[in-house]
Amino acid sequence: MENHRKPAKERISKSKMAEMLGVHRSTISRELKRGEITQRDILWKEYTSYCADVTQDLIDSNTTAKGPSLKLGKDQLFHDFVEYWIIEKKYSPDAVIMKIENEGLSFETEICTKTLYNYISKGYFLNLTNRNLPRRGKKVKRRYQGAGNVFKRTTRNRIATA
Repeated sequence: MENHRKPAKERISKSKMAEMLGVHRSTISRELKRGEITQRDILWKEYTSYCADVTQDLIDSNTTAKGPSLKLGKDQLFHDFVEYWIIEKKYSPDAVIMKIENEGLSFETEICTKTLYNYISKGYFLNLTNRNLPRRGKKVKRRYQGAGNVFKRTTRNRIATA
């Protein structure tokens, strides 16, 4: 049975909850306030209750909003420059960043190659996608000569010499 439905004398106080959990009383108060919802009983009488799911949803949504803001911001000149050189001139993102550095061009936005690739992958450019990149966004698997052939040769030699 939930704490709020118990008679007043049997309810666990916030201080007692905090002591049982090993946290400060204000932590319990904030948690209860964060997860507070209004419900109705059978007679349509409203009462407040705690719902852990509401609290967890709030925490999850706040967690996704963390992190630095976009470096692109409102630098339309940089957007247009990057889109032109990648889409029209078929440059790679790395070549565009090198062009900006080598020619001493100045934009409000200053990003590295990795950030530019990430922004393209996440769709932050209006007309630019991975399909516009030189490799069309596909990763090329490198082929390595494995040690398998060496193992087979050495095993064969051991058998032959035995």
